[in-house]
Amino acid sequence: MRCRARSQQTAPLSVELRVDVGGVSINYLKVGHGPHTVLCNPGVMGTIWMDFKPQIESLDKSKFTLIAWDPPGHGKSRPPDVEYDPDFYNRGAEFTVKFLK
Repeated sequence: MRCRARSQQTAPLSVELRVDVGGVSINYLKVGHGPHTVLCNPGVMGTIWMDFKPQIESLDKSKFTLIAWDPPGHGKSRPPDVEYDPDFYNRGAEFTVKFLK
């Protein structure tokens, strides 16, 4: 008995991409193809894979589209270096809004 493997083209389950936001190259990951979008915003020193690996791996990709990103100065989003001063969270929130556009 002979078995023949068929090649099937399937869309990748996750794709890491880059986008320029205000002169900063931002790395982000898009997983799944579902109608419900989930944005994963890592913690202060977090990264895509450090903070969201379990969610990325177990997400129902037919129901959800997950977008996780490395904020400026973290993970694969370099430069700039990050200043952890009193305005850190305000700048982060403003940058997140720019990233979402």
